[in-house]
Amino acid sequence: MKIQDKLVTKLSINSDKIRGEQPDLVGNIVIGDVDYRIALWRKETIDGQREYYTGNVSRDGDKNAPKFKLKLYEFRKNSVDDPDLHSPKLCEIAEHKLFAYLWFRQTPPGAIEEFDITLEFSAERRPQKFAAEASLYQKHLRRRFSRAAATAIAEENEPDLDLTEPDDIP
Repeated sequence: MKIQDKLVTKLSINSDKIRGEQPDLVGNIVIGDVDYRIALWRKETIDGQREYYTGNVSRDGDKNAPKFKLKLYEFRKNSVDDPDLHSPKLCEIAEHKLFAYLWFRQTPPGAIEEFDITLEFSAERRPQKFAAEASLYQKHLRRRFSRAAATAIAEENEPDLDLTEPDDIP
């Protein structure tokens, strides 16, 4: 069954969380006419420098249904509208293969909810900003091709030289 190109839902802070093994964020989404429950836990990398989220998507109300794993890592943003976190690999939910993207936004003062937490599942991969090492390599390639282009232009503009020997040389 083909689903929409993008599926978007709002997540909320788990207000019932009283123990560490309970999820930090929860929500629901319909994928292919099936209701799913989303549960995410905030984690930190071993060095404590970055956060990521791990969790699952499971059929809502069916404790025996399979749980589909979801891991979201830092997204290298090209613009302020890009997501904060993403699944670098396709997530498999039932027969669907989708990328996941997560945004955290603070809402304006006076709003009912303090935070707007949006999860999007999409068939499309969003382009990320290059990592530092990848940017260096990109610059290398640009220099390489600009030199090659400059050489080709110079050769194109050189006058044709007749390198054959003239007949009148003794």
